[in-house]
Amino acid sequence: MIVTLIADDEPLCLNEVRYLLSKHKDVDVAFESDNLQGTLQLIKENAIDLVFLDIEMDHERAGITIAQAISHLNNPPQIIFITAHSQHALKAFEFQALHYLLKPISDNKLDEALDRARDILSRHKINEKNKSNMHEEKIVIKYRSKDNYGQVTRPTIYLNTNDILYIHKDKLSNTAKVYTVDGGVYEGVRKTLQIFEAQFKHNNFFRIHTSYLVNLEYVLKNKPGNSGYEKKTITLKYSAVELPVSKLKLTALKSALKYQY
Repeated sequence: MIVTLIADDEPLCLNEVRYLLSKHKDVDVAFESDNLQGTLQLIKENAIDLVFLDIEMDHERAGITIAQAISHLNNPPQIIFITAHSQHALKAFEFQALHYLLKPISDNKLDEALDRARDILSRHKINEKNKSNMHEEKIVIKYRSKDNYGQVTRPTIYLNTNDILYIHKDKLSNTAKVYTVDGGVYEGVRKTLQIFEAQFKHNNFFRIHTSYLVNLEYVLKNKPGNSGYEKKTITLKYSAVELPVSKLKLTALKSALKYQY
């Protein structure tokens, strides 16, 4: 069963989502909330797989605040944002949201979002089993976080290389952001992409750009951009973000993908 929380301060919308989800036998709507603090408490105290989260609940950015607060949990739930304004959905993807639904919610769109959730949660369970395999390669990182008092901390986490989706170099802070297949985002990592490349030399990682290192296992496609010059992008599984590919890396990437597939 997919243990689910619906968080929305509009009773009509909450009831609508509950009704639509009742048609899916593998979804258990175990929790409901209509405010920011209650939602955070439920997520932190319970093993929740999936959250349908209203972006504008309580105030304009409540959903974003919640997503940011739970992004560094050891096992954060998948998030499907609900919004009446499409422009807010763009912000949602900065937090690796699984999907977003525009109000009023249609059956087809909700089914599509649930299919994505099932896919990711299934892979997450497989990855959890793989963590017990002592031969699986892990890396250790220290990332930037904040404690309950707003003080900056630098906790340590061990990540399986197979769980890493891609790594982005933040030029402004000269640190790295590590994105994982389960939606985790670890910011402020004080390692260069060159160091990560050296650590991943026996894995399927490829430097597609000066600012991006990706796990080839999750590459879906590369395609032309809309600009007049030869710009390329790739899309990864479990992410709605398109990543740029350097023209200098394009030939080598195509070769690596042919070898991969």
